[in-house]
Amino acid sequence: MSVRLVVRTFSELCITVGALIVLFVVYFLFWTGVKAADAAEGEIDTLQSRWAHEPVTPAPPPPSASAEPSAPAPYRDGKPFATMHIPRFGSGWEWPVLENTQVKTLQKGLGHYSGT
Repeated sequence: MSVRLVVRTFSELCITVGALIVLFVVYFLFWTGVKAADAAEGEIDTLQSRWAHEPVTPAPPPPSASAEPSAPAPYRDGKPFATMHIPRFGSGWEWPVLENTQVKTLQKGLGHYSGT
């Protein structure tokens, strides 16, 4: 086996491994963002359709003996309850805000600490 054959084989292996590393970096930096944006878009659509079906005028509060208002109903875990829009990031930047900070929730949008 000649030295030339060994060098050529080693060079081809280095190029192949380098190409695989570049593909992994592209996947990690670009494709995961595409998947996250798709998941967030689905959550925003769900939230906007839910808002479209809710009544516009709130029901009158029931009479109560206490002067203090009752606490609002807690948000459901993993469900969107708001959207965040920051104009500085661009006109199309809008992400859903979901209750809790578990990994599956954060894959769909921004998390909100429970109880705050």
